[in-house]
Amino acid sequence: MTNRWNLVRLGYLCQIQSGLTVDSSRNLTGDAVSRPYLRVANVQAGHLDLSSVSEITVPRSIASRSTLKYGDVLMTEGGDLDKLGRGALWRNELEGCLHQNHVFALRPLPGKVEPRYLALTTQSLYARHYFESTGTKTTNLASTNKSKILDFPIPLPPLEEQRRIADFLDAETARIDRIVQLREDASSLLKQRERALLDSEVESLALRFGVLPLRRFICGIEQGTSPQCDNAPAGLGEWGVLKVSAVKGGRFFGEQNKRLPEEMDPESQYEVHDGDFLITRANTPALVGAAAVAERPRRRLILCDKIFRVRVSENVLKKYLVLVAQGTRIRDLCAEGSHGTSQSMANLKTDEIKRWPIPVAPLKEQEALVERCESVLQISSELIASIGAQVGLSEERRRAVVTAAVTGELDVTTARRVT
Repeated sequence: MTNRWNLVRLGYLCQIQSGLTVDSSRNLTGDAVSRPYLRVANVQAGHLDLSSVSEITVPRSIASRSTLKYGDVLMTEGGDLDKLGRGALWRNELEGCLHQNHVFALRPLPGKVEPRYLALTTQSLYARHYFESTGTKTTNLASTNKSKILDFPIPLPPLEEQRRIADFLDAETARIDRIVQLREDASSLLKQRERALLDSEVESLALRFGVLPLRRFICGIEQGTSPQCDNAPAGLGEWGVLKVSAVKGGRFFGEQNKRLPEEMDPESQYEVHDGDFLITRANTPALVGAAAVAERPRRRLILCDKIFRVRVSENVLKKYLVLVAQGTRIRDLCAEGSHGTSQSMANLKTDEIKRWPIPVAPLKEQEALVERCESVLQISSELIASIGAQVGLSEERRRAVVTAAVTGELDVTTARRVT
């Protein structure tokens, strides 16, 4: 970083407001109000996701002193390592909004720091390095606290230059964000095309051969066990218990596991074997009911109690069932049938999975469908991976431009638009 500006402790430039706990909504007496309530999931790296905001009912007195104000900069206490410490500017998108206790609200002092500049500074690589080095880390997660946030040494140019930097970066980041959005839209369209082709194939087989519930093909079903495990994945030669994320998008990801402590005896009867047909019974509503075939899994991986191992008859291919399970008809059934009070985890009952409609196609037709779909999915996956790499490069460029501007390495008064 250049020496153009002094570093000033963030605590001298803003106040910090902690959020509300769930206890704030208990034992209500007197005048109470319901207000929007931001959670950690709503505060992303550099932006807010307001697609699913919950509500909380609290005494009016608590709401009045805890309401977010225009220009507050929101930061999460913890989360993914690459998102730690990145702030998002609050522009009063939801009137009277409150926030969770795991979300901090930085309130800039008038005349000290431009709110947009502060939010952008927290999104820089400079801020990322500070919060990563001072945060508490566990595997891929990290957390910070109020004192570390207030100790953050922020590069502080004069207020007028802060505004010029914010104006420049607002324009530059908006342009990069538009490029990222277009690429993400292209990726989404490819996935929609995959689903449409699959639905067409499955519906064609259903019309030609009819359907039967999945239970007519099942010879046996069991779920695993979920002992208390370490947060780290198992190493070579160690036993690991699969996480629900091991079965996703029709594929098996054996690296998604937690290490079984050495002092615990593994329940080896639940070890995953090559060719096992697996279905998740618990996950978010969008992912619950995911199916995959475990192909050449590493040894010493154990099913968790949220994953079913299903034995099926010889007149149906497991890969065929995986494809049918990804179709819209079964995905809609999973979303409708999932139970649970939290959007973070939903559950399917065994009987609901057994009712899945399966086209009764001959083995040759099943094999042909698998071959056609695998060919299309391979091409589509390569395109989506390429788009993902381009998105990653755009996001790196965004961080680099922000970092250069807020640390003084880029003079925005003479800089041309970044291409």
